[in-house]
Amino acid sequence: MVLTTLKPETLPELQTLLQKMDVCARELEMVVSQENAAIRALDSAQIVALTEHRVLIHQCLARLEKEGKSLLSLAGVPADMSMELLIDLYAGDNSGDFQAL
Repeated sequence: MVLTTLKPETLPELQTLLQKMDVCARELEMVVSQENAAIRALDSAQIVALTEHRVLIHQCLARLEKEGKSLLSLAGVPADMSMELLIDLYAGDNSGDFQAL
């Protein structure tokens, strides 16, 4: 199946999802760094709290990934099309912003 066009709202919705995923990824990096510090300090309460926070971030990322796949499926994007190709084909002048996310 070849996609010839996307609905006008698809790319902004995809960009929003990617931005949310980027926020989660940055937060995950911060939590992992804090976990490492807590481990070095042998702060078990902090380790547990950060581990629970990390799990929540992973759940959020999984939910956002599922939403993204659903969005692309509803837009008629073939499941085997890479995000990079989709962005190159349809993001136009915004390709750099999308690729950065």
